[in-house]
Amino acid sequence: MVHPDRFIVHNEFISEDRAADYFQRASVVVLPYIEASQSGVIPMAYSAAKPVVATTVGGLPEIVEDAAPATSWLPGMRPQLADAVTRLLLDAQLRRRLGENGKRKMEAECSPNVNRSKNTRHLPSSCRESCWTDSGSRFSGRDLQIKRRHD
Repeated sequence: MVHPDRFIVHNEFISEDRAADYFQRASVVVLPYIEASQSGVIPMAYSAAKPVVATTVGGLPEIVEDAAPATSWLPGMRPQLADAVTRLLLDAQLRRRLGENGKRKMEAECSPNVNRSKNTRHLPSSCRESCWTDSGSRFSGRDLQIKRRHD
């Protein structure tokens, strides 16, 4: 790290409450990965309506591009990455719009109702609302609760 005095590093487990607080306080979430497959940081940032600037590695562009075009950059393109971050930091309206785009994307693609629909669409309609598993547990598609069957 070039300027460690300008950063606070928490190299430890971060609880969900603490992570939520960090995302609420952030203006922009920057992911300058050199390599990655996916990142759980992006959905968390978008759920908090925060814009994301990321490098185009692995599956990151699949998530970032739709919500925030022109905020993804190839690794090593530091000036462009810095320009994207600076532009967002200086433009509150753009930050808000891109953050809201990300939030809508998460609600449309990753909400429990959407995931339930994706995971149960192959089942007969009579089974989508309530199914029994082989282990004797009752799966209720309506509320995603697992209950033991008492015969």
